Amino acid sequence: GEGVKVIYKYQLQTLDAKQPFFFNEGSKVLSFQMQLGIPVIWVEHPCNKPPVQRDFVIVPTGCIVDIDNYTYIGTAQDGGLVWHLYEATQ
Repeated sequence: GEGVKVIYKYQLQTLDAKQPFFFNEGSKVLSFQMQLGIPVIWVEHPCNKPPVQRDFVIVPTGCIVDIDNYTYIGTAQDGGLVWHLYEATQ
């Protein structure tokens, strides 16, 4: 049915660049955390929806970024480093 959803985990890289993913339309990022030293997101996908491209970027603390076209997702700590995840909205 329309209400059926599934959760998947995706690994990100600590790059100063957009990272594209293809998620089902209407997918929701549930959490951004470090897992065994790797930045990961858990995403809830509605089943039976077409895939659309979504672009994410990880920004370290102290980095200057043009966030006009970004939506904040979450922050994760990696030892002494802190990463901030944004989704590009354009």
